[in-house]
Amino acid sequence: MAENNKVVLGILSACSPQYVFVGKGKKVLSSMEISYSNGGNKTLPAVTSCLEQAKMTIQDVDFFLALSGPGSLTGIRTGLSPIRAWGYALNKPVMALPTCDAMTHGIMRPVVAIVPSRTNEYWVQTFTDNMSEVPMIINATSLDSYDIEGYTWVSCKELSPTNASFVLSSPKPEQALELSMETQAQSWMRALPKYLFEMEA
Repeated sequence: MAENNKVVLGILSACSPQYVFVGKGKKVLSSMEISYSNGGNKTLPAVTSCLEQAKMTIQDVDFFLALSGPGSLTGIRTGLSPIRAWGYALNKPVMALPTCDAMTHGIMRPVVAIVPSRTNEYWVQTFTDNMSEVPMIINATSLDSYDIEGYTWVSCKELSPTNASFVLSSPKPEQALELSMETQAQSWMRALPKYLFEMEA
């Protein structure tokens, strides 16, 4: 788990908009929003800029953080590839946060995380006070079964539930930092995209 004095470099690139940030404990020291289009080409310049704004270098970072999915496979790789490389090169721990956990962190339960997948398909995961479901892919017409009064939908894509309330959001640096306080960092070798990790298990 992250400690209050630990410096983290995070890349949140599984959804749009994407973020790169430097934080310490629960405080964001610097952050940059990256447009989804050609986001991979903008990630490393954004990392350099965030480190400069925080008056730090890559060697000052205590651990690295990215999203493990679900989400855009290209976006997930854009985040995980560099943090795994830095973790290996600098012998620093790495944290791979599930996208749905990050985007719903701090939002009152019950909440449904909805992440676009292929055309007319979504990854969906429900969180209640006591439990969370396993993320699953459903088609767009099946979203109606999650449109329940008292629930909140959270998605990076504009949706219009009839009964549930709606929050348009992708995972934010503040949410990732807070969630990192509850998550165990690991070796760079174990920081895998969610679909690969589940295949190994």
